[in-house]
Amino acid sequence: MNTRQRHELKLLAEQGDFDLEGVASDFGVSVRSIRYDIDDLNNLLLEVAGSDAIVVRQKSAQLRPGVPRHKIMELSFVGGRDYNVSPPSTQERVLLSVFTLCWGDDFVTIQNLADDYCVSRITASRDLQKVREYCEDHGLKFVSNRGRGVRVDADERTRRHVISQVIRDYGSIAGVHSGLEVADYLKWFSECELQQIAAIVREAEQVSDLFLDDVSFEAMVIHIALSIKRSKSHDGAAVEPPRANAFDESSLQYQMADFIVRKVEDVFGVCLPEAEHAYIAVHIGARSSEAVTAVGGYDAVLEFMCMSTIAEVSREMGTDLTHDSHLYERLLQHVSGSVYRKQAGLLLENPLRDELLENYAEHAELVTRALEHSGLAQIMEMTDDEVTYVLLHFEAALVGGEVERGRHANVVVVCSTGVGTAELLAAELRRSFDVNLIATVPSHQACYLVGGTGIDLIVSTVPLDAEVPCVVVRPLPREEDVERIGDALRDLGFGNDVDFPPLRDMGVEARNVARILRRNAGKDQEAQLVQELRSYLEQKNHQERERSYMLSELLEGGHVVLDAECSTWEEAVRASGMPLVATGDITEEYIDAVIANINEAGPYVVITKNVALPHATNRVGVNRTAMSCVRLKTPVEFGSAENDPVKYEFMLATVDATSHIQALMSLVGLLRTKEFLDLLATAGSGDEIVSYVKDFEKNHDSER
Repeated sequence: MNTRQRHELKLLAEQGDFDLEGVASDFGVSVRSIRYDIDDLNNLLLEVAGSDAIVVRQKSAQLRPGVPRHKIMELSFVGGRDYNVSPPSTQERVLLSVFTLCWGDDFVTIQNLADDYCVSRITASRDLQKVREYCEDHGLKFVSNRGRGVRVDADERTRRHVISQVIRDYGSIAGVHSGLEVADYLKWFSECELQQIAAIVREAEQVSDLFLDDVSFEAMVIHIALSIKRSKSHDGAAVEPPRANAFDESSLQYQMADFIVRKVEDVFGVCLPEAEHAYIAVHIGARSSEAVTAVGGYDAVLEFMCMSTIAEVSREMGTDLTHDSHLYERLLQHVSGSVYRKQAGLLLENPLRDELLENYAEHAELVTRALEHSGLAQIMEMTDDEVTYVLLHFEAALVGGEVERGRHANVVVVCSTGVGTAELLAAELRRSFDVNLIATVPSHQACYLVGGTGIDLIVSTVPLDAEVPCVVVRPLPREEDVERIGDALRDLGFGNDVDFPPLRDMGVEARNVARILRRNAGKDQEAQLVQELRSYLEQKNHQERERSYMLSELLEGGHVVLDAECSTWEEAVRASGMPLVATGDITEEYIDAVIANINEAGPYVVITKNVALPHATNRVGVNRTAMSCVRLKTPVEFGSAENDPVKYEFMLATVDATSHIQALMSLVGLLRTKEFLDLLATAGSGDEIVSYVKDFEKNHDSER
């Protein structure tokens, strides 16, 4: 379960419903993605509800009457964990029990708690003493009735406060949020430091009730790690403050930033400059869909420029990173923040700047050139600090590839039942996975297993409060234990079957199928394999209606117009929109919005020499994702000093945040080829251009 799905469950538990478009906007994804979330959540809730717990009516997700809301809230922070397979620790059971008592007014029996967490009545009775202590420590009156069970007596405000505290406490021991690829950054930061920062950000999310998506979460942690280094290296030196009134100190993002700063100062013993509030608020404010508003509507242009930058760096480095979606999301997130910082008058400082410039001088130069060629240099600050921050993302992507392709995972076995059992577990690991077994360790010494020591994964027979990722299994592992170890290794970027190529070298669909094959590779798993493949294909058919579009699909049907006669940029924009109006994909209101955006933000739509990408948000006038290609008979000036005059326009309209991405990636590649630019200038019909695009897509797809 990802962060977004937990947030959706939380809304359902508290309100009983949520607006699909609102949540999609908050997280910068399509409504389609939220519908897929609901399908996943209904599968998760099947045991609780007996059938679909969530129904969708008029773009509103609603919890079916009778579904227990406290169970939904519990699932929002425990992630649908199977207590039979992975029993909770005493500390976890205590927190879950407190949560149950706070959520409702009814009495809860010892047998209820024993059944809920798959323990004996004796164990549940012992837990209750700790539950009583926790309640009393947090201002709750604990009531016990011999014939009816136990409950708490408190007002709603106190209950909500304690529920929030339980969620934070549970998150700190169970690691309920994800989104940080620690291994990518161990060249620059310690694992322990990154995990501590991650815990602070998770707590800030809970306190502020503002949840970052996974990429934003990672960007936040890395930014704070850099901030700590900056503070230590500068010894408290003053930092460039934000422009006056750039941030509303009463805003939720600023309050969340203040919480993070205070916690970081307390945990790491540093004194961060006052401007750090604004830096962190920028990262929060420039997340997801809010980034589009924050940076003045650059949306599709930023996407295009980030894709162009990755394509340029890939070509120069000789390593194809164009299909690395994580790198693309990281870069887009950082660039959105960078544009936001420039508008707010903030200067980012990177304490790794000199180290990166010295050790990766050649890469730094080509990243700089790529930023200039893509046009990003014109809208973000091109200081060495910003450039090396972008460089850090590329180097992390390269490190991530090396981890998956270059070595096996370093694994430690922890076992409390004796050396013989530990060796048996180790033997099972050797038989099932290509891993380096570093050691077998008794459980009482597991506290010495800390981050930064080269350990990638702990496989343990007892629950651990460990900094290193840990999978808890039975002393005599069963098939499901082996599957969970395999899932953990894959999550860390390690493959376990040499017959398969690395996942990052596959296309998206191939990766999905490969994961199914790996999960069901045993001779006795063929029935499960067939079932999962059939289910996957059925889901793909279901998605077909809202799939990602190819550029050639969008240009077909009269969307290519040659030699339109226009004398001003406004006329040119209207000319690029009219083919889409003619086919009903947009209305003229959308064209008006595009012109208004350019009048307000300037000629940002001129993305490269002689080419413009007119577009606006999908708030008005968009019926379907669509794109046009218009060649002007006479080039016109948009006001772009770098790229005027404009002769070719590709108007883009999109109904969501993702359906146009594949088409935009193809356009990035095409505009980098002289042959396509020559064709744009000489084509005698729109069919020539569409045919060329189809051939390009076919060849490009075969290279993946």
